[in-house]
Amino acid sequence: MIIFDHLQYIWPAGERIDDKISMGWVAATHVARTWRALMIACPRLWGANLCSFFNTAALEIFVERSQGASLVVDLDALSNRALKKRDGAV
Repeated sequence: MIIFDHLQYIWPAGERIDDKISMGWVAATHVARTWRALMIACPRLWGANLCSFFNTAALEIFVERSQGASLVVDLDALSNRALKKRDGAV
């Protein structure tokens, strides 16, 4: 599981790249069934990345997968994404 902990830092989800929102580390859940199962079964991974996407559906999935683990709410990330959305950048 350590590799997935590191992956979230080197490949952040929700960043804007070439006018698209990057899936980042979340894309690794699409590599193989085993990877998907391992990552979904890692609550702290999901709880630590709640603000990756400015999307309520994604937020609900992240909260569900966090399974009661500590939740990290990054108000700066939410604020920046809200401003970008307002300005038409997201």
